[in-house]
Amino acid sequence: MTVLQLNADIYKNMAILSEDESMLNKAAKYIRRLVNRMTNDPTCMTKDEYMWRSDGRS
Repeated sequence: MTVLQLNADIYKNMAILSEDESMLNKAAKYIRRLVNRMTNDPTCMTKDEYMWRSDGRS
């Protein structure tokens, strides 16, 4: 699937979940956990950090 297809699929499923507030809250909580995990991952690097390390400057 492409990013556009995934995005459309997520929005379609969120529209279905929006009929049930408790399910929508669960989905929102899970998405927040995923984002928090991604942003707090010490192995994640910015593009500049990656380029700096790949140049052998570390």
